[in-house]
Amino acid sequence: SSSSSYHSNDPPPRSELWWDRLPSLKIVRPPKGQFSPEVDERCFTYCSQSVSGRIHGTDPWCRTICFRRVFNHEVTRVLAHHRTQTVKQTPGKKPVVEIKEEIETTPVNHPLPPEGQRYSGWLEMLLRESFRRSPDGQDGHDLDVHGSDHPQGHGVGAGTDPRDPKYWQEGWYLWWTTSRWAAQEKLDLMRRDLEGQDEWQRLKDRRNDEWERGLPPFDDGHNQGQQDGQVPQPDLHPFEDLGNMPP
Repeated sequence: SSSSSYHSNDPPPRSELWWDRLPSLKIVRPPKGQFSPEVDERCFTYCSQSVSGRIHGTDPWCRTICFRRVFNHEVTRVLAHHRTQTVKQTPGKKPVVEIKEEIETTPVNHPLPPEGQRYSGWLEMLLRESFRRSPDGQDGHDLDVHGSDHPQGHGVGAGTDPRDPKYWQEGWYLWWTTSRWAAQEKLDLMRRDLEGQDEWQRLKDRRNDEWERGLPPFDDGHNQGQQDGQVPQPDLHPFEDLGNMPP
């Protein structure tokens, strides 16, 4: 004879059923928002080098283009989350419970990088000429760069000054460069969110401003080079323009 026993803290033994041996199908829903595995940027780089260029040590000929999708959670901050339940009573039918969720958000103004702050006059002109005329050949209204309709717009939004700072918005962005240094920086920035990219740009602006005013570089109490007795090079530009603007 045989006997089996289990401790009271353990779950009771369960006999194996025949459908446990059948292959199972699992439906996995990936998370949304900041934990989503969805791709938000793709970059393509092409570089070539010539024989003479290699001998003379010149930079390779490179072209890089990136497609960036900015999601809503990157440019908004959640302030409050409300969830309400409403019971609808219909004669002769079972009551129906309706659940409504309301999320109160506020926009987060992350400025575009310097190449995004430049006024794209040629792009504005191209879009305005393309959407100026309606299908019947009559003069219509303009369409701005962000895709918003303005009856009296001028390509960059009605009543806006091209010199005003521009901020990231939800949607698609196109970025390209002919500089391999700008492409390398772009790859590094793909590790950062919009806030991190803004911090990096502010750091570059601050170091460039210190350099233009003749201040010692990295004069923030953390300059290990000066502490070790190394003399900084004032002629070396800390973060010069990488030329990552549309050609």
